[in-house]
Amino acid sequence: MKMDSYRSFWEWLVYRDRDGDRGIGNIVNVWLAFHLTLGLLLATLVRIPISDLATKVAIPGAAILVGLSFAWAGRSASLFQDKAFSEFIIKDGAPIEGYLYSFQLGILSVLTFLAITFIIYAGGLGLSTGCSQIDIFTNRFLIISVGSIALRECWGAIGFVNKLTIQFYKIRAAELQ
Repeated sequence: MKMDSYRSFWEWLVYRDRDGDRGIGNIVNVWLAFHLTLGLLLATLVRIPISDLATKVAIPGAAILVGLSFAWAGRSASLFQDKAFSEFIIKDGAPIEGYLYSFQLGILSVLTFLAITFIIYAGGLGLSTGCSQIDIFTNRFLIISVGSIALRECWGAIGFVNKLTIQFYKIRAAELQ
């Protein structure tokens, strides 16, 4: 592979890597049914007005997710600066794109969540079922389901960095012995 040639985020998202993985598998998997079910359940039970759901829950929640994801991404970047750990990742780890682009997917999921929330809060796209109750339910369902996916993606990135950190310390412990 040439030094200036690498898989883009979009290639990683759609096409399989050497291990048979692709990034969209982080979203489209058995957990998607959970997020959609949660969206249906909460959209049915929660009677919060869309404006309150957007401004008091979704937007502040998205800001928190972005902040946490960037904090952990920085932690991950510092691990990759260590020579021994970089050697381990290169020799024994999964393709590097999976490490790096998982953070980008977390941020993309939050940006998608924010975009959907803002569009709904601003009045939507002018699409309607003709029944305001169904429209409100659909809007709640979308905000909750996509928010749940964004939360899982960001939490997954955080968990991933924690696993990297544990592996880093195992490598360090082996070096010290």
